[in-house]
Amino acid sequence: MMILALQETPRACRHCHYFDGWTAQDTCAFCANSGCSRVRTQPELGCSCFEREPGADDE
Repeated sequence: MMILALQETPRACRHCHYFDGWTAQDTCAFCANSGCSRVRTQPELGCSCFEREPGADDE
């Protein structure tokens, strides 16, 4: 039996259209998407509602 692991692509909250700022300690991110929880505890991973903000990660 072969188990294939899916490689996750990090979708950091700061690159998401719904990113709404940081908590006071800069450890969590606020989310403006009404379909998600208001606070994301792992902003470096993002969530399933991620929607890329155009130009957010352009260099």
